[in-house]
Amino acid sequence: VQPPVPPPSTSTPAQSAAAATTPGAGPSIALPRGFSKAARPATFGATLTVVVPGVPVPPPRPPVPPSALEAGRKLYQQRCTLCHGDTGAADGVGARRINPEPQHLDAVIWQASVTDEEITKAILEGGAAVSRSPMMPANRDLKKKPDAVQSLVAYVRSLRAPHGSVMGSLLLADQSSRAGFAAASKDGTATLVFADVPRGKAQLTVLVDGDGKVGCTLDLDVQRDATVTCK
Repeated sequence: VQPPVPPPSTSTPAQSAAAATTPGAGPSIALPRGFSKAARPATFGATLTVVVPGVPVPPPRPPVPPSALEAGRKLYQQRCTLCHGDTGAADGVGARRINPEPQHLDAVIWQASVTDEEITKAILEGGAAVSRSPMMPANRDLKKKPDAVQSLVAYVRSLRAPHGSVMGSLLLADQSSRAGFAAASKDGTATLVFADVPRGKAQLTVLVDGDGKVGCTLDLDVQRDATVTCK
């Protein structure tokens, strides 16, 4: 015998949305008021990728001759990779012993916030000279080699990730989340794997509307504080 068909719902869209939960395995996640179950956000344990536009992009730079860039690369390999790593991701073999950790040279936020003169000063006079880690040594022997320093600065600039968006994956929390969908741990904090900001802690709330559009707020702390809103 077929079960009776339930009568059409008389609740408002907002009431229905507030009562809806995500389908699938694991604890359900309450949808925020005003968002539809039809949006089918990622279920518990699934991953969701969020792209955040609007990360600052440095102004265009004049082209650097390949020979100068290669000279900068060699100097970087000799003097910088131990802490900053081959790609500027602060993952050199010496980085784990340094607190605070080395600057992420590939971080777009940092790249957009410093001038070539500041990078030059850090190279020649050490991190403390630019209010950064005193663990970064000075390279005073390069003061008489301006071309070498200029090449090194150009190479550091080349380490910046190629685009200005931040991309990360997160796991949805259970229904103890406060508003919307928080990230993996129950307190709403997640460690994101960024495409161009290698490390960082983020407070992330994701909302999915009935058309499947994603809106989110992201409070990001990567070397410098930044607040980014994506729609």
